[in-house]
Amino acid sequence: AAELNILDGVTSTAAELNILDGVTSTAAELNLLDGVSATTAEINYLDGVTSSIQTQLGNVGGGAWVVLSTVTASNSATVDVETTLDGTYDDYVVMISGVRPATDGAFLQLRTKVGGSYPSGNNYKGSQATMSNDSASISVEKDETNNILLARGVGNASNECVRMQVHISKPSSTGLQKPIYGMGAGVRGDGVSMMYFCNGMYYSAATAVTGLRFFFNSGNISVGTFRLYGVAKS
Repeated sequence: AAELNILDGVTSTAAELNILDGVTSTAAELNLLDGVSATTAEINYLDGVTSSIQTQLGNVGGGAWVVLSTVTASNSATVDVETTLDGTYDDYVVMISGVRPATDGAFLQLRTKVGGSYPSGNNYKGSQATMSNDSASISVEKDETNNILLARGVGNASNECVRMQVHISKPSSTGLQKPIYGMGAGVRGDGVSMMYFCNGMYYSAATAVTGLRFFFNSGNISVGTFRLYGVAKS
């Protein structure tokens, strides 16, 4: 009688009760729906999803910047951006944010990783242009040294830093040279605002680039963030 009384007040039809026929979900599985406020239309957005949504978004050609890795400097001699710098994307961008040298007036520089190391020597070619707000002229410097020059004379005061975007295309190609270019702004050691435009490349051979190393010509990288983005696919 107690078991039959459980049905007391039930107004379901036979058809409604038959919906339970064949249900194999556990109470725990059904409880996953507890509190769900999505509409039918919203749930239907998932129709056809066959893998990680982030992965599918990353596979969309062009137009989407996907954060691949982040390195935060803290009195670092160098910052190496290597993780996921491969052939997944055609174009990559490193966003440099709030980077400040430990030494006043230092130059921010770059080397590329090839063959498992970051070669120096006279393997880099490039140029760099700087414009300041205290001069009407643009200073241009040819750069054929042991690295690629990104920014000159960055200040080390607590309110000084450099911010840049550094672009590289098809780093995994072994048939193409990999020109790198960058642009950004910073504050010089005397408090003057600066604009930077630069380009360069590892010139020794058309070999794959698997990493980018950032460092100052004098002293460590006191603070700053380096974020690697995948930008475009074929």
